[in-house]
Amino acid sequence: SRAWPTVAAEVLDAGFQAVAALLDLADTTPLVPVGVRALEVHGALVDARHAFARRIDAHQYDVDLTDSDGRVLLRVTGLMLRPMLRPMLRPMGARAPHVFAPTWSAARPSEPLADRHARTLVVHHASARALADALRDTLGAATQLVALPASGAWALPTLGGVTQLMFLASQPDPRDDQRDVASVDAPATPRPTAQDAQRLFELVKQLLASGAPHDGLVIKVVTRGAADVERDAPVYPQAAALFGLARTLATEHPRWRTTCIDLPYTSRLVEDCAQLCAERSGERMIALRGGRRLVRTFEPVTSAPRPGRG
Repeated sequence: SRAWPTVAAEVLDAGFQAVAALLDLADTTPLVPVGVRALEVHGALVDARHAFARRIDAHQYDVDLTDSDGRVLLRVTGLMLRPMLRPMLRPMGARAPHVFAPTWSAARPSEPLADRHARTLVVHHASARALADALRDTLGAATQLVALPASGAWALPTLGGVTQLMFLASQPDPRDDQRDVASVDAPATPRPTAQDAQRLFELVKQLLASGAPHDGLVIKVVTRGAADVERDAPVYPQAAALFGLARTLATEHPRWRTTCIDLPYTSRLVEDCAQLCAERSGERMIALRGGRRLVRTFEPVTSAPRPGRG
């Protein structure tokens, strides 16, 4: 049987440190590695002498370790770094928090794309047709629109050569009263959101069955008003089922760049289209609100002392 090579942790960590040369020195937010898309070992790392780092986007990097002659010994693709929030850092000897609550925090603006995608496929629910048309007008002739059927079987699109897949889920009906949308007692007009998840799952199965290389494929699952971000804002929670599926895709298929992007409940077509096209999908879940880019994080929760207790 073949013995697989081992990677010394200290050598790998030294290679990761080369990324520091590409970071913004004015930003003192600590970054921690959370995963890699792929790791290839091509030789004995005892001969490693040089580390070469390349920036892919705001949070992803590629790193090569080479010998003195430049031969690649180890290639790390898609090293993902995430900011460690300041509230999670505590002084030495301080008591560690035990309870954390999810929250939405402001993130850096998405970096501009270096080039356009070779082919973009926009699969959309009928209620998202206006947004799909705007995306095609913005992205150009290399963009294909595929409408989801109201029910029954559908002809799956050809996925060969696709570099970006945008899935536009069902949108809230603007005729619904906003108070009804967020109310359990008076729900909004039913939408086939469960069918949306099924259609996305079918697309993923076809991607896997095609056998074509899809390294670096960008998948954007787009919802509207599904994330409860702003106080007193209407919410369309029926579409939130897609959040879990998108996160599963990101975990099980790290070579893809999958993210779920939640747009504001109230449509602003020009602004929504511009932000979707510019988004480079460095995060698994993003909420776009009024020009702000928000990501899901956790913050420690401290309980207030009970009355009558010291």
